[in-house]
Amino acid sequence: MTDDIQARLAAIERHIDVLYNQAGLQAPYSLQGWGAGGGLSPRVAELLARGKKIEAIKVYREETGVGLKEAKDAVERFER
Repeated sequence: MTDDIQARLAAIERHIDVLYNQAGLQAPYSLQGWGAGGGLSPRVAELLARGKKIEAIKVYREETGVGLKEAKDAVERFER
């Protein structure tokens, strides 16, 4: 995927997050790439950016319902 397409997709996902928030709903995030940052919710991305990897993994699990290994793998993909 080109950088332009990734940037456009991330912008669209941020807009979707805003709509969910305005409706009082929690956006569904999954390993397939939903959420701002191309797969991480803004909350998880912020925790990861602050170096709180373990907390980011916990929150990712809460948001997606995936197991520990899947959450760890997903968060680590964006850590690099």
